Amino acid sequence: MATTNIAADIQNITGVTTANAQFLISAQKFVAASVPKNLLKWAATATVPGNHGGNTSDGVKITMPIGTDSILDVSRNGFSGTEVPYNMKGFIANTASLYLATNTYPKYYLDDANPGEGVRIIVKPIPTDSETAIALYVDSSKIDDDCDLRNAVVFHACSSEFTKLAAFTTFPSLTWSFPSVPVTPASPSFSAPTISPIIVTDTTVGTMPTVSSVTISNMGAPPAYTSPVIGGDATELSSLSILDGDNTIDVHADQFEWDQWFATAGHLIEGEEDVELANAQLQKISAYAQVYSAAMQNQLNEFNEASAEYQAKLQEAVQQLQADSQKVQQQAQLDAQKVSEQAKISAQTKQLQSQLDAQDAQQEANLKLQKEFQEYTSDVQRFSADVTAYQSDVNKIITGNQAQVQEWSAKNSQFKSYVEESNRYYQWSQLEVQTFIQNNSKMIKATLATQLESQQRSGAR
Repeated sequence: MATTNIAADIQNITGVTTANAQFLISAQKFVAASVPKNLLKWAATATVPGNHGGNTSDGVKITMPIGTDSILDVSRNGFSGTEVPYNMKGFIANTASLYLATNTYPKYYLDDANPGEGVRIIVKPIPTDSETAIALYVDSSKIDDDCDLRNAVVFHACSSEFTKLAAFTTFPSLTWSFPSVPVTPASPSFSAPTISPIIVTDTTVGTMPTVSSVTISNMGAPPAYTSPVIGGDATELSSLSILDGDNTIDVHADQFEWDQWFATAGHLIEGEEDVELANAQLQKISAYAQVYSAAMQNQLNEFNEASAEYQAKLQEAVQQLQADSQKVQQQAQLDAQKVSEQAKISAQTKQLQSQLDAQDAQQEANLKLQKEFQEYTSDVQRFSADVTAYQSDVNKIITGNQAQVQEWSAKNSQFKSYVEESNRYYQWSQLEVQTFIQNNSKMIKATLATQLESQQRSGAR
């Protein structure tokens, strides 16, 4: 396929001596991949049995000679085949299947490709040397000097050439030796001694008097109430337990067991249903309760007498405590006045000494701050002089290397120009492809409409 004119155009546009052959091939593949394959039938190429398969020479398969999926048609013995999904491969070769491929209606599917090869096409029925299978595909190499898409190839290849020129732009090496940047002086940290005058209080001198403790005595002990003792092993007057044995009432061993009395009454009422004996038992319990109540009142009278005696002794002890407290308080006030007078005299003396110490510390701090400020001012002046000298040295270096700066700037402008040209020609190649698709799509639609109208007229006659 002739691409001489395309290569010449590329060289004229970009200024390269020889157009890169691989850039041209890539541009052709780009155009072929960008245009719908039904618009590229004029660029079709058929596989050759024996070279690419489709007979008994290559395992009855067709191996595409280029890496493309732009397959226009697959035919067997002159009959166009129908593509089926890969998962239908078993059906089209099974005689019991409704999808069985026949000599008149062959079918095919795409299989995976071996490394370095194009996609493989499996055709059914199996091709033979007398009934071969061929694939018709878009051949990107036919997008050459004589086709309508040649400019798209030219522009895309030019874009690649400009990208290469930008990538290989050689910038001059700027090996300049600049002086060291002056070191900024450290920020000042002025410090002064802390002046803390001593505030002398009345308690600084002297010893506070010790306050004697005051205790309360002769109070006696508070009385305790003692409950009357209940007979037997019961702990409360209302304790209740079951009988020690069924139908055993007031045996000799239980005559002191108060809790058995209630159990006996309950048994007579509920178990024996003997109301007379039950009443007698309840009268017995009532008599015991009266005696217990009298004993409890006697214990309470004894407790009240002891409590009255304790309250009298407690009142005497409290009155004595109040008298002792007043004496101690008066003595403490006298002692505190003596200590306060001594403290005032001592505090005045120490306060005066503190004021003198503060004046000395303030004078020392002022002298120290003045010295530190003078040192920092000197550092700032030295740094300013260093900066001026640094700027002068840098200006000398730049002036002495002005030619290198200009050369670098020119190379940078050239680099930007290459990048811009690459982007522009790439956009132009896309525009060429889009224009071709639009124009041919309109033409195809118009042709189909004319054919349909002609068919309808023929049918009407």
